[in-house]
Amino acid sequence: MGNLASRLAVQVTLASTNSYLEQIKNNIVSFLDDVAPYVYVIVAVSLAAVGLVFIFGSDRAKQLAKEKIPYIIVGTLLCLGPTIIAQAITNALSFG
Repeated sequence: MGNLASRLAVQVTLASTNSYLEQIKNNIVSFLDDVAPYVYVIVAVSLAAVGLVFIFGSDRAKQLAKEKIPYIIVGTLLCLGPTIIAQAITNALSFG
């Protein structure tokens, strides 16, 4: 009888852990969904600013703008890359 009670306790613990992990997954996904639009806006504004410098800037300003484009791309990858990877992982794992 004691063995049965210990098995039931393990099943109850696993069930509560699964719902807890599911809640963590939902929190992470909702946070990433909330942050992603701001990153897109920042990237768009940065690229628009560089584009305006290419149109209206002096030769020195254009050279500086050319140097900033790789930083914008790397920054975008650093911000959105983990977001996309984390969403893919959390969607691939099922805790239930």
